[in-house]
Amino acid sequence: MPFVYVSNFSSNSVSVIDIKTNDVIANISVGNQPAQMIVTPNGQYVYVWSNATGASGVIFVIDTKTHAIISSIFIDETVSVDIFKKFAVSPDGQFVYVTRVSNNLAEMALVVIDTKTNFITAKVRVGDTPLSPVVLPNGKFIYVINNGVLNLSKSSISVIETKTYTITSTIDFSLGIIPSVFLGVDLIVAPNGKLVYALNAVSTDVFGSVSVIETKTNTIVATIEVGLIPHTLAVSPDGKFIYVVNSFDGNLNGSVSVIETKTHTIVATIDVGLLPVGIAINPNGQYIYVVNNISIENKGSVSVIDTNHFTVISTITVDFSPTAISITPDGQYIYVVNTGNFIGSPNNKISVIETKTNTVIATVAVGDHPSAVAIVSG
Repeated sequence: MPFVYVSNFSSNSVSVIDIKTNDVIANISVGNQPAQMIVTPNGQYVYVWSNATGASGVIFVIDTKTHAIISSIFIDETVSVDIFKKFAVSPDGQFVYVTRVSNNLAEMALVVIDTKTNFITAKVRVGDTPLSPVVLPNGKFIYVINNGVLNLSKSSISVIETKTYTITSTIDFSLGIIPSVFLGVDLIVAPNGKLVYALNAVSTDVFGSVSVIETKTNTIVATIEVGLIPHTLAVSPDGKFIYVVNSFDGNLNGSVSVIETKTHTIVATIDVGLLPVGIAINPNGQYIYVVNNISIENKGSVSVIDTNHFTVISTITVDFSPTAISITPDGQYIYVVNTGNFIGSPNNKISVIETKTNTVIATVAVGDHPSAVAIVSG
Protein backbone atom coordinates (compact mmCIF):
# COMPACT_ATOMS: atom_id res chain seq x y z
CA MET A 1 0.00 0.00 0.00
CA PRO A 2 1.44 3.43 -0.90
CA PHE A 3 2.13 5.91 1.88
CA VAL A 4 3.39 9.48 2.20
CA TYR A 5 5.83 10.32 5.00
CA VAL A 6 6.07 13.94 6.18
CA SER A 7 8.70 15.19 8.65
CA ASN A 8 7.33 17.82 11.04
CA PHE A 9 10.21 20.10 12.05
CA SER A 10 8.58 21.77 15.06
CA SER A 11 6.44 18.85 16.26
CA ASN A 12 9.38 16.42 16.37
CA SER A 13 7.42 13.79 14.49
CA VAL A 14 6.80 12.07 11.18
CA SER A 15 3.23 11.83 9.88
CA VAL A 16 2.18 8.91 7.69
CA ILE A 17 -0.56 9.53 5.11
CA ASP A 18 -2.51 6.79 3.35
CA ILE A 19 -2.54 7.79 -0.33
CA LYS A 20 -5.85 6.00 -0.97
CA THR A 21 -7.78 8.00 1.63
CA ASN A 22 -5.43 10.93 2.38
CA ASP A 23 -5.91 10.22 6.08
CA VAL A 24 -3.09 10.41 8.61
CA ILE A 25 -2.78 6.85 9.90
CA ALA A 26 0.24 7.32 12.17
CA ASN A 27 2.33 9.97 13.90
CA ILE A 28 5.81 8.74 14.79
CA SER A 29 7.78 10.57 17.48
CA VAL A 30 11.40 11.14 16.48
CA GLY A 31 14.20 13.42 17.64
CA ASN A 32 14.26 17.20 17.64
CA GLN A 33 13.68 19.00 14.35
CA PRO A 34 13.32 16.13 11.88
CA ALA A 35 14.11 17.27 8.37
CA GLN A 36 15.25 15.40 5.28
CA MET A 37 14.29 11.79 4.52
CA ILE A 38 15.15 9.08 2.05
CA VAL A 39 13.43 5.81 1.12
CA THR A 40 15.34 2.63 0.30
CA PRO A 41 14.77 1.36 -3.27
CA ASN A 42 12.69 -1.59 -2.06
CA GLY A 43 10.42 0.75 -0.08
CA GLN A 44 10.95 -1.12 3.20
CA TYR A 45 12.64 1.65 5.18
CA VAL A 46 12.59 5.41 5.59
CA TYR A 47 15.67 7.14 6.99
CA VAL A 48 14.95 10.42 8.82
CA TRP A 49 17.56 12.98 9.81
CA SER A 50 16.97 14.82 13.10
CA ASN A 51 18.58 16.20 16.22
CA ALA A 52 17.86 13.90 19.18
CA THR A 53 17.94 15.37 22.66
CA GLY A 54 21.49 15.59 23.92
CA ALA A 55 23.11 14.81 20.59
CA SER A 56 23.39 16.46 17.22
CA GLY A 57 22.80 14.39 14.14
CA VAL A 58 20.71 11.26 14.63
CA ILE A 59 19.11 9.15 11.92
CA PHE A 60 15.91 7.31 12.77
CA VAL A 61 15.03 4.26 10.68
CA ILE A 62 11.31 3.60 10.15
CA ASP A 63 9.93 0.24 9.03
CA THR A 64 7.24 1.04 6.45
CA LYS A 65 5.27 -2.15 7.24
CA THR A 66 4.76 -1.27 10.89
CA HIS A 67 5.44 2.51 10.81
CA ALA A 68 7.70 1.97 13.81
CA ILE A 69 11.25 3.06 14.55
CA ILE A 70 13.58 0.07 14.39
CA SER A 71 16.94 1.78 14.79
CA SER A 72 18.67 5.03 15.77
CA ILE A 73 22.04 5.88 14.27
CA PHE A 74 24.13 8.56 16.00
CA ILE A 75 26.26 10.65 13.65
CA ASP A 76 27.61 12.92 16.42
CA GLU A 77 27.57 16.04 14.29
CA THR A 78 28.77 19.20 16.05
CA VAL A 79 27.32 21.74 13.61
CA SER A 80 23.62 21.54 12.82
CA VAL A 81 22.59 21.94 9.16
CA ASP A 82 19.43 19.85 9.38
CA ILE A 83 17.21 21.43 6.76
CA PHE A 84 20.01 21.54 4.20
CA LYS A 85 21.29 18.01 4.60
CA LYS A 86 20.52 15.40 1.97
CA PHE A 87 20.86 11.62 1.94
CA ALA A 88 21.90 9.25 -0.78
CA VAL A 89 21.30 5.52 -1.08
CA SER A 90 23.15 2.96 -3.17
CA PRO A 91 21.21 1.62 -6.18
CA ASP A 92 21.01 -1.83 -4.59
CA GLY A 93 19.79 -0.35 -1.30
CA GLN A 94 22.61 -1.87 0.74
CA PHE A 95 24.08 1.43 1.92
CA VAL A 96 22.88 4.87 2.95
CA TYR A 97 25.26 7.81 2.70
CA VAL A 98 25.07 10.99 4.76
CA THR A 99 27.61 13.71 5.49
CA ARG A 100 28.96 14.70 8.88
CA VAL A 101 29.57 18.41 9.43
CA SER A 102 31.80 19.51 12.28
CA ASN A 103 33.47 22.61 13.66
CA ASN A 104 36.68 20.61 13.33
CA LEU A 105 37.80 20.37 9.70
CA ALA A 106 39.45 17.00 10.35
CA GLU A 107 36.10 15.50 11.35
CA MET A 108 34.20 16.47 8.18
CA ALA A 109 33.22 13.17 6.61
CA LEU A 110 30.94 11.04 4.48
CA VAL A 111 29.33 8.45 6.75
CA VAL A 112 28.44 5.02 5.31
CA ILE A 113 25.56 3.06 6.89
CA ASP A 114 24.89 -0.62 6.20
CA THR A 115 21.11 -0.94 5.82
CA LYS A 116 21.12 -4.61 6.93
CA THR A 117 22.59 -3.82 10.33
CA ASN A 118 22.13 -0.03 10.49
CA PHE A 119 25.72 0.19 11.71
CA ILE A 120 28.21 2.76 10.48
CA THR A 121 30.74 0.81 8.39
CA ALA A 122 32.97 3.62 7.14
CA LYS A 123 33.77 7.31 7.52
CA VAL A 124 35.55 9.05 4.67
CA ARG A 125 37.21 12.37 5.43
CA VAL A 126 36.22 14.94 2.83
CA GLY A 127 36.40 18.75 2.49
CA ASP A 128 34.94 21.71 4.35
CA THR A 129 31.18 21.65 5.03
CA PRO A 130 30.10 18.58 3.05
CA LEU A 131 26.36 18.38 2.56
CA SER A 132 24.80 16.55 -0.37
CA PRO A 133 26.16 13.26 -1.72
CA VAL A 134 24.99 11.60 -4.93
CA VAL A 135 25.73 8.11 -6.24
CA LEU A 136 26.33 7.07 -9.83
CA PRO A 137 23.75 4.62 -11.25
CA ASN A 138 26.34 1.82 -11.27
CA GLY A 139 26.97 2.42 -7.57
CA LYS A 140 30.75 2.60 -8.02
CA PHE A 141 31.35 6.25 -7.11
CA ILE A 142 29.91 8.87 -4.75
CA TYR A 143 30.20 12.60 -5.38
CA VAL A 144 30.16 14.87 -2.32
CA ILE A 145 30.05 18.63 -2.58
CA ASN A 146 32.11 20.56 -0.02
CA ASN A 147 30.58 24.00 0.38
CA GLY A 148 33.54 25.51 2.22
CA VAL A 149 31.34 27.85 4.25
CA LEU A 150 32.28 27.01 7.85
CA ASN A 151 36.01 27.54 7.40
CA LEU A 152 35.80 29.88 4.40
CA SER A 153 37.58 27.26 2.35
CA LYS A 154 37.61 26.78 -1.39
CA SER A 155 34.62 24.83 -2.66
CA SER A 156 35.24 21.38 -4.08
CA ILE A 157 33.74 18.01 -4.90
CA SER A 158 35.17 14.80 -3.44
CA VAL A 159 34.86 11.70 -5.62
CA ILE A 160 34.79 8.48 -3.56
CA GLU A 161 35.17 4.93 -4.83
CA THR A 162 32.65 2.70 -3.04
CA LYS A 163 34.74 -0.47 -3.29
CA THR A 164 37.46 0.93 -1.04
CA TYR A 165 35.80 4.10 0.29
CA THR A 166 38.77 6.20 -0.70
CA ILE A 167 38.86 9.54 -2.47
CA THR A 168 40.02 9.06 -6.03
CA SER A 169 39.63 12.64 -7.24
CA THR A 170 38.99 16.16 -5.95
CA ILE A 171 37.37 18.69 -8.26
CA ASP A 172 38.17 22.27 -7.28
CA PHE A 173 35.96 25.24 -8.10
CA SER A 174 37.43 28.59 -9.02
CA LEU A 175 36.96 31.52 -6.65
CA GLY A 176 33.54 33.12 -6.84
CA ILE A 177 31.68 29.88 -7.48
CA ILE A 178 29.72 28.73 -4.45
CA PRO A 179 27.75 25.48 -4.69
CA SER A 180 24.27 26.38 -3.48
CA VAL A 181 23.65 23.65 -0.95
CA PHE A 182 22.24 26.23 1.44
CA LEU A 183 19.58 27.00 -1.17
CA GLY A 184 18.64 23.59 -2.48
CA VAL A 185 19.79 20.37 -4.06
CA ASP A 186 23.27 21.04 -5.39
CA LEU A 187 24.21 17.86 -7.27
CA ILE A 188 22.35 15.57 -9.66
CA VAL A 189 23.50 12.74 -11.88
CA ALA A 190 22.47 12.12 -15.49
CA PRO A 191 20.48 8.88 -15.88
CA ASN A 192 23.34 7.29 -17.85
CA GLY A 193 25.88 8.28 -15.18
CA LYS A 194 28.19 10.03 -17.63
CA LEU A 195 27.67 13.55 -16.28
CA VAL A 196 27.16 15.20 -12.89
CA TYR A 197 25.63 18.67 -12.60
CA ALA A 198 26.60 21.04 -9.76
CA LEU A 199 24.47 24.07 -8.98
CA ASN A 200 26.37 27.25 -8.12
CA ALA A 201 24.55 29.99 -6.20
CA VAL A 202 26.96 32.71 -7.33
CA SER A 203 29.13 32.69 -10.43
CA THR A 204 31.55 35.34 -11.68
CA ASP A 205 28.77 37.94 -11.67
CA VAL A 206 25.35 38.29 -10.05
CA PHE A 207 23.94 35.24 -11.80
CA GLY A 208 24.26 31.62 -10.79
CA SER A 209 25.53 28.80 -12.94
CA VAL A 210 25.59 25.05 -13.45
CA SER A 211 28.89 23.22 -13.71
CA VAL A 212 28.92 20.09 -15.88
CA ILE A 213 31.31 17.36 -14.72
CA GLU A 214 32.34 14.44 -16.90
CA THR A 215 32.51 11.37 -14.66
CA LYS A 216 35.01 9.55 -16.88
CA THR A 217 37.67 12.20 -16.31
CA ASN A 218 36.21 14.08 -13.32
CA THR A 219 36.75 17.39 -15.04
CA ILE A 220 34.43 20.35 -15.53
CA VAL A 221 33.56 20.35 -19.23
CA ALA A 222 31.11 23.26 -19.24
CA THR A 223 29.75 26.03 -17.06
CA ILE A 224 26.31 27.39 -17.95
CA GLU A 225 25.03 30.71 -16.65
CA VAL A 226 21.45 30.55 -15.37
CA GLY A 227 19.24 32.99 -13.40
CA LEU A 228 19.51 34.84 -10.12
CA ILE A 229 19.98 32.74 -6.99
CA PRO A 230 19.33 29.28 -8.41
CA HIS A 231 17.67 27.14 -5.77
CA THR A 232 17.47 23.60 -7.05
CA LEU A 233 17.71 21.50 -10.21
CA ALA A 234 16.28 18.34 -11.71
CA VAL A 235 16.90 16.11 -14.72
CA SER A 236 14.27 14.85 -17.17
CA PRO A 237 13.63 11.08 -17.11
CA ASP A 238 15.24 10.67 -20.54
CA GLY A 239 18.25 12.78 -19.54
CA LYS A 240 17.80 15.26 -22.38
CA PHE A 241 17.12 18.33 -20.24
CA ILE A 242 18.21 19.86 -16.93
CA TYR A 243 15.70 22.15 -15.22
CA VAL A 244 17.11 24.86 -12.95
CA VAL A 245 14.80 26.71 -10.55
CA ASN A 246 15.93 30.34 -10.15
CA SER A 247 14.54 32.09 -7.07
CA PHE A 248 14.56 35.51 -8.69
CA ASP A 249 14.70 36.96 -12.17
CA GLY A 250 14.68 40.46 -13.62
CA ASN A 251 11.02 41.03 -12.74
CA LEU A 252 11.53 39.71 -9.18
CA ASN A 253 9.53 36.61 -10.01
CA GLY A 254 11.27 33.30 -10.36
CA SER A 255 12.06 31.33 -13.47
CA VAL A 256 13.12 27.93 -14.73
CA SER A 257 16.17 27.64 -16.99
CA VAL A 258 15.99 24.70 -19.39
CA ILE A 259 19.39 23.27 -20.34
CA GLU A 260 19.77 20.88 -23.25
CA THR A 261 22.26 18.26 -22.12
CA LYS A 262 23.48 17.46 -25.63
CA THR A 263 24.76 21.00 -26.24
CA HIS A 264 25.08 22.35 -22.66
CA THR A 265 23.05 25.40 -23.70
CA ILE A 266 19.90 27.07 -22.38
CA VAL A 267 17.04 26.45 -24.81
CA ALA A 268 14.27 28.12 -22.81
CA THR A 269 13.61 30.33 -19.78
CA ILE A 270 10.16 29.98 -18.24
CA ASP A 271 8.69 32.59 -15.89
CA VAL A 272 6.96 31.13 -12.84
CA GLY A 273 5.77 32.59 -9.51
CA LEU A 274 7.49 34.43 -6.70
CA LEU A 275 10.33 32.69 -4.88
CA PRO A 276 10.18 29.19 -6.39
CA VAL A 277 11.85 26.65 -4.10
CA GLY A 278 11.05 23.16 -5.34
CA ILE A 279 10.45 21.05 -8.44
CA ALA A 280 8.96 17.69 -9.37
CA ILE A 281 8.73 16.00 -12.76
CA ASN A 282 5.98 13.68 -13.92
CA PRO A 283 7.44 10.18 -14.50
CA ASN A 284 6.59 10.42 -18.22
CA GLY A 285 8.51 13.72 -18.41
CA GLN A 286 5.61 15.61 -19.98
CA TYR A 287 4.96 18.01 -17.11
CA ILE A 288 7.05 19.89 -14.56
CA TYR A 289 5.64 21.16 -11.27
CA VAL A 290 7.36 24.14 -9.61
CA VAL A 291 6.57 25.24 -6.06
CA ASN A 292 6.31 29.02 -5.60
CA ASN A 293 6.75 30.03 -1.97
CA ILE A 294 4.64 33.20 -2.25
CA SER A 295 1.54 33.85 -4.34
CA ILE A 296 -1.82 35.63 -3.98
CA GLU A 297 -3.01 36.44 -0.45
CA ASN A 298 0.35 35.28 0.90
CA LYS A 299 -0.44 31.72 -0.13
CA GLY A 300 1.90 29.72 -2.31
CA SER A 301 1.28 28.11 -5.66
CA VAL A 302 2.42 25.41 -8.06
CA SER A 303 3.25 26.29 -11.67
CA VAL A 304 2.51 23.47 -14.13
CA ILE A 305 4.81 23.49 -17.17
CA ASP A 306 4.22 21.58 -20.40
CA THR A 307 7.63 20.30 -21.54
CA ASN A 308 6.52 20.00 -25.16
CA HIS A 309 6.32 23.79 -25.44
CA PHE A 310 8.09 24.91 -22.22
CA THR A 311 5.11 27.04 -21.19
CA VAL A 312 3.09 27.37 -17.99
CA ILE A 313 -0.34 25.84 -18.61
CA SER A 314 -1.76 26.16 -15.08
CA THR A 315 -1.11 27.81 -11.73
CA ILE A 316 -2.54 26.05 -8.67
CA THR A 317 -2.97 27.92 -5.38
CA VAL A 318 -1.95 25.88 -2.34
CA ASP A 319 -1.45 26.97 1.28
CA PHE A 320 0.94 29.23 3.17
CA SER A 321 4.65 29.05 2.37
CA PRO A 322 5.11 25.77 0.48
CA THR A 323 8.67 24.48 0.47
CA ALA A 324 8.74 20.90 -0.80
CA ILE A 325 6.97 18.75 -3.38
CA SER A 326 6.81 15.10 -4.40
CA ILE A 327 4.86 13.13 -7.00
CA THR A 328 3.51 9.60 -6.77
CA PRO A 329 5.28 6.98 -8.92
CA ASP A 330 2.22 6.67 -11.18
CA GLY A 331 2.19 10.45 -11.69
CA GLN A 332 -1.44 10.82 -10.57
CA TYR A 333 -0.98 12.88 -7.41
CA ILE A 334 1.31 15.57 -6.07
CA TYR A 335 1.94 16.25 -2.38
CA VAL A 336 2.97 19.81 -1.50
CA VAL A 337 4.46 20.62 1.91
CA ASN A 338 3.20 23.98 3.26
CA THR A 339 5.75 24.83 5.94
CA GLY A 340 4.66 28.30 7.05
CA ASN A 341 6.78 30.94 8.73
CA PHE A 342 9.46 29.81 11.19
CA ILE A 343 9.42 33.21 12.90
CA GLY A 344 5.93 32.82 14.32
CA SER A 345 3.35 31.46 11.90
CA PRO A 346 3.67 27.69 11.62
CA ASN A 347 1.62 25.76 9.12
CA ASN A 348 0.58 22.13 9.31
CA LYS A 349 -1.02 21.39 5.96
CA ILE A 350 -0.21 19.18 3.00
CA SER A 351 -1.93 20.06 -0.28
CA VAL A 352 -2.83 17.09 -2.49
CA ILE A 353 -3.08 17.87 -6.21
CA GLU A 354 -4.65 15.62 -8.83
CA THR A 355 -2.52 15.91 -11.96
CA LYS A 356 -5.38 14.95 -14.30
CA THR A 357 -7.30 18.12 -13.40
CA ASN A 358 -4.51 20.23 -11.83
CA THR A 359 -6.70 20.93 -8.82
CA VAL A 360 -6.27 20.56 -5.06
CA ILE A 361 -8.45 17.59 -4.06
CA ALA A 362 -7.49 17.37 -0.38
CA THR A 363 -5.76 19.27 2.40
CA VAL A 364 -4.21 17.07 5.09
CA ALA A 365 -3.33 18.34 8.58
CA VAL A 366 0.00 17.08 9.91
CA GLY A 367 2.45 18.46 12.49
CA ASP A 368 3.82 22.01 12.79
CA HIS A 369 6.29 23.21 10.18
CA PRO A 370 6.31 20.16 7.90
CA SER A 371 9.63 20.30 6.10
CA ALA A 372 10.09 17.28 3.82
CA VAL A 373 8.05 14.60 2.09
CA ALA A 374 8.87 11.09 0.93
CA ILE A 375 6.58 8.69 -0.93
CA VAL A 376 6.70 4.93 -0.52
CA SER A 377 5.05 3.04 -3.37
CA GLY A 378 2.93 0.00 -2.66
